[in-house]
Amino acid sequence: MARIVETTNKYTLNVGTNANELGSLLGEAKTDWKRLGIDVLLRAAIAALALWVWNNKGGLSGVIGMILILILAVLVLYPLLHAGDSMQFFENGVKFKNKVYLFRSQQVEWMRREGYLNVMEGRYLYLNGNKDKINASYVQNPQDAFASAYQKLGLNG
Repeated sequence: MARIVETTNKYTLNVGTNANELGSLLGEAKTDWKRLGIDVLLRAAIAALALWVWNNKGGLSGVIGMILILILAVLVLYPLLHAGDSMQFFENGVKFKNKVYLFRSQQVEWMRREGYLNVMEGRYLYLNGNKDKINASYVQNPQDAFASAYQKLGLNG
C-alpha cells in the first residue's frame, strides 16, 4: 500500500505583521522548467502506454476512444498551468503568481509531500494568518530561496 510522507519545517520570521504593503524586494525564485518538463514527459509516457494497451484491446474506437484521448491529453498538459510560477520575497510578505500574501504572523511552515499518486514531491508554503496555502511545487528551490531571502532579517528555523 502506498503511503504519503510529509515533512514540515517551521520558521519564525523577524518581520513586522499586518503591514499594508509588501516593502522592499529581498529575493526571488523562478519557475523550475526541468521539473515541469519531467512531469509532462512522465505523464505523456504513462498516457502513451495506456493508449497502446487500450488500442490493442480495441477500446479506442468511436466516441469513447476520443473521450479517453481528450482526458489523457488534459492530464498530460495539466502541469503547463504552472509554467509561470515564481515567488518574490518581500519585507512584509510574499508574492506568488502576482497574488500578494502579507505576513499576518511571524510563523511560517514549509511542507514537503510525496507518495500516493504523486510521482514527484510537492512543496507548500503556509503563512500563518493567511487561509490559503501556496503550492510552490513548480518553483525552483523555493524553500532555499525563502531562507536566503529572510536570513538577512533574522530567520529562526
